[in-house]
Amino acid sequence: MFIEYDKGKEHPTKKGWVLLGAYSGPEVYIVAGLLDANDIEHFIEGEAVGAALGLTVGPMGEKLLFVKAEDYEDAIRLVEGDEGDNS
Repeated sequence: MFIEYDKGKEHPTKKGWVLLGAYSGPEVYIVAGLLDANDIEHFIEGEAVGAALGLTVGPMGEKLLFVKAEDYEDAIRLVEGDEGDNS
C-alpha cells in the first residue's frame, strides 16, 4: 500500500461499506480474488484518469477496496494473514 488511509472508515456515499485498503492496480485484483474465494462482497474505486493514462502508483494509480462493514474483520484477517493461535 502506498498511502495509509483510515482502514475501516465508512464510504462517504455508500452506507454500510468500509475501506479495506488502498492498493496498486495489479495488487487490488489479487486481494479482490482472495475476497471472492472467501465469499466476501467488495467493490473497487479509483481515478479513471489514472487508468486511462496507465498510472499504477501514487494517488492517481491506486485503487481503494471496500467491503461490507460486517465482513471487515474477516477481510482484514485474510489480507493480513492472521490465522489466529494455532497452538
